[in-house]
Amino acid sequence: MNYNNIHINRIFKILDNKDQIYLIFIFVLAFLSGLLEIAGIASIIPFIGIISDPQYLENKEYLTNITNYLGYDYNDSRIFFGVLSIVLFISINLYNIFYNWKTVMFTAYLESKMSAIVLKKYLDQSYSFFVNSNPSVLIKNVLDESSQLCTGFIYPYIEIIARIMILTLISILLFNVNYKLFIGSTLLISIIYLLIYRFLKNTMSDYGEKKIILNSLRFKTVKEVFDNLKDVKFYSIEDYYTKMFSKSASDFSLNAGRAAIYQTIPRYIIEIILFGGVFLSIIYLISSNSSLVSYLPTISVFILAAYRSIPMLQNIFVNLTNVKLNYPVLKIVEDAINLNQKKPIINETIPSLQNSIRFENITFGYKNNNNIIDSLSFKIQKGGMTSIIGTTGIGKTTLIDIFLGFYNQKNGYIKIDDNIVTDENRANLLKSIGYVSQTTSLQQKSIAENIAVGIDTKHIDYDRIKKVSKILELDELIKHLDDSYETDIGEKGVKISGGQRQKIGIARALYLQPSILILDESTNALDTVSESRIIKNIKKFNKDITIIMITHRLSALKLSDTILMLKNNKMFNLKLSDKKNLNEIDRIINDYDERNKC
Repeated sequence: MNYNNIHINRIFKILDNKDQIYLIFIFVLAFLSGLLEIAGIASIIPFIGIISDPQYLENKEYLTNITNYLGYDYNDSRIFFGVLSIVLFISINLYNIFYNWKTVMFTAYLESKMSAIVLKKYLDQSYSFFVNSNPSVLIKNVLDESSQLCTGFIYPYIEIIARIMILTLISILLFNVNYKLFIGSTLLISIIYLLIYRFLKNTMSDYGEKKIILNSLRFKTVKEVFDNLKDVKFYSIEDYYTKMFSKSASDFSLNAGRAAIYQTIPRYIIEIILFGGVFLSIIYLISSNSSLVSYLPTISVFILAAYRSIPMLQNIFVNLTNVKLNYPVLKIVEDAINLNQKKPIINETIPSLQNSIRFENITFGYKNNNNIIDSLSFKIQKGGMTSIIGTTGIGKTTLIDIFLGFYNQKNGYIKIDDNIVTDENRANLLKSIGYVSQTTSLQQKSIAENIAVGIDTKHIDYDRIKKVSKILELDELIKHLDDSYETDIGEKGVKISGGQRQKIGIARALYLQPSILILDESTNALDTVSESRIIKNIKKFNKDITIIMITHRLSALKLSDTILMLKNNKMFNLKLSDKKNLNEIDRIINDYDERNKC
């Protein structure tokens, strides 16, 4: 019982006050269902008694009082109690439809809510959380495990408690009808179910653990396929992934099938024993010349009770095994909900950039690794375009990630003029920054929605979209599209070229009207002529903008006002006119090109 109480407490902890109250309301509905059940079962006693023995009515004073009050004779009484039984059983079933509807809809509501809560909890985590997590596992937890918690754990618990309440009320009735028969049959059923449950308990726990692992494999394989579709097609490894998925999918289905089979076993055993016992009792009474009529009301009520109770007992057993099977899911969702709470955003203002961005003694290293940046200091002047170059993996992108708040430096600070960038004022700083990462992330939506990402379609500023599209020379593409800015570009922008995807990424950043634009290898899919025109257009239409570009292209460096080279934890100011500098740049570019050859 303590084990169950722990589960109930844990369920209540992940629900808010409103949901807790509604859950209690569901239990109240279950209790009322139990009262109706015993009324329906009890109503069969006088009906069977009267139709089987005319003297039955005279021997039961409370029935005589009822029929006398209503003015019914024997025939009227038979009809009355028969109709009463029918009305009660119709009422019970109609009420149970209502109760089940309320329960299922509550579970469905929790299912969607829990998935949204888990997603929100994940999104509230720092960028490093996602770097250290498996994306397919996070996706599975949001879409599948959160849902499974409600349908495979919370709903079964509601059903278990509800059915126990109803069975308790039915048991009270049967105890009063014939306590010896009730105690005997209850002990027999309990022993059978306990033995079966004890035998299957560990097996179902193992199946639950396997289910989580196999489900993760299914999600991981499918995600790998669709994330690397070009490679899958190019290397003709469709069969490899099909076999991999088929194996995990087959194991997952077999695991679920075995669990389902074990859940149905008790019902058939109980039905054999109970109904076999009833008919054997009737045969015994007939063969011993006992008065079957006198036992008929009791036999009838126990048969009816068994008819109503056996599905409930089976329901309890199935849901107990479901709870066992899905117990690991509770831990997964609890872990997600208990992740560090996102700190309230304190919107401290920070003055806009007037002179320079300064990195002072920045030290950073990934968890359990040596520092990749150590006491680095440098300055980026306002206005114009500053390009940063350096060998692959030296920490250029990491510096940008620190500036944007994706990572926290171990030591040092960043200043906008004389103002230190902090967690409290970074939110306001980011409003003035446009950022385009190495990989432009596009959605299967229209061009307009991809440029004005995260903005409701009815609030999109199309004049601004047209302006940035002209700067990025996207207007030439859009002129030839039937749906213009409403053209769907496909999943990850698969319907357009790599260069066009990068243009949309830069347009997205410019749509925000930033004063600082950060481009991290964001023009490498463009030809050098297009790159040159676009950079010039950005400068022309945004004269005060400060552009920070990480690049390995000489063409981009030639467009820069300042070139910084990161080397040996120091930042050097380079001039293309210096032959020694140019040789160093050529070496870095050639090394980068060599690494990125197909």
